[in-house]
Amino acid sequence: MTTTVNVLRLSEKFFIMARPRSHKHKDLPTGLVYRKDRASYVFTRIDGSTKNLGKDRKRAKSLAFKYNSTYRVDPELYHEVSYSKIGSEQNKISKVSIGELLPTIFTKIAEDKEWSTKTLKGHQCRFNVILKFFGEMMPDSISLPDVNLFLKESNPTDSKGVFNRYLGLLKLIFNYCVSDSIMKNNPANKKIRRTMIAKDEAEIIRLTTQDFAAIHKHAGLQGIQWLQIAMELSLQTSHAVNEIAKLKYIDIEEYISIQRDKNKKTAASRVKIPMNYELEDIVQRSKDGIDSPYVIHFLRQRRYLNRPLAAGLEHPTQLRNEKISRAFSDARDELRLFDHIENKEDRPSFHDIRSLSIQLQEASGHDAQKRAAHSQRASTEVYKKGYVQWNEVADVVIDWREQPDKDDHT
Repeated sequence: MTTTVNVLRLSEKFFIMARPRSHKHKDLPTGLVYRKDRASYVFTRIDGSTKNLGKDRKRAKSLAFKYNSTYRVDPELYHEVSYSKIGSEQNKISKVSIGELLPTIFTKIAEDKEWSTKTLKGHQCRFNVILKFFGEMMPDSISLPDVNLFLKESNPTDSKGVFNRYLGLLKLIFNYCVSDSIMKNNPANKKIRRTMIAKDEAEIIRLTTQDFAAIHKHAGLQGIQWLQIAMELSLQTSHAVNEIAKLKYIDIEEYISIQRDKNKKTAASRVKIPMNYELEDIVQRSKDGIDSPYVIHFLRQRRYLNRPLAAGLEHPTQLRNEKISRAFSDARDELRLFDHIENKEDRPSFHDIRSLSIQLQEASGHDAQKRAAHSQRASTEVYKKGYVQWNEVADVVIDWREQPDKDDHT
């Protein structure tokens, strides 16, 4: 059924030799245009002001139709507006289970948030649990009791940390659903995150120097020297696997120059770490005769040499972040250091070496924030007059061995 509404006479300025619409955009309602320069749809209100409605064509058209039916109504100037197509789309969505829509929503969130590989992997595991629980439900049938039941079943140990992680992702997913008109409201927003207080620190298992030493020794016994080098570099520089895996010999002279990926648009992301006896020893031991530009490297087996490089790799000897992290986790589990933690995701990972490094520095009276390139301040200009600012940090050696022998290196 087609509904006819009156449309308000527009101001004369909107009728001055308007350029005819292309065939592709002839179906856009009055006031809505597609701007190639912005790669989005822009709507002009009756007062001449404009509003960017984003890239979603269906959403932009729907909003424009609703606005026109309210504000562009005049008995002298009218046209027929058909809502049948919009209505059919809404009915189509309402008859589809949320499980058929969530994968697309999750992909959109991952692209928007640009999560790190480790964060994405964790969220993907949680998303699969969410999809399994809510998958067969209709979008607007999901209620607060459903959310409560899900949070109970997905967290049988009643961990506050696990509760908060699931709730945070659920809120995010449902907010995107509301934004895309899949759901009318977000029942997860009615839930409150659980407060982590001092006594809850027992839930967060920290990596200790003893754990680090044991895993480091095990890697050596297994002949995985590159893992030992990666662990030591992470501890001494306070940087994560992303930066350690990309570190090249060309980045090392009197200083090790590192730019952190996570906040690379901020001035705090670029640090110059002075080369000291510990770092010089690590770098020298990494030079094992393999011709590689990367400090962390390995020699692939002959049968893999002719295969094309995987996405993200630039050299046959380069190691993927995931391979380094997985090797650390495998060594950890082979030593059965954290078998009492059933969920492997909650066990200390390679990333926790960074936390250990910061903790040890702070305990010895050093400010670790600049060294770790960790800042929550707003983004600043990276380039100014062609010069990139690097933050020189203090010369710090982190002692992790039981009996460090400094005299041999002085």
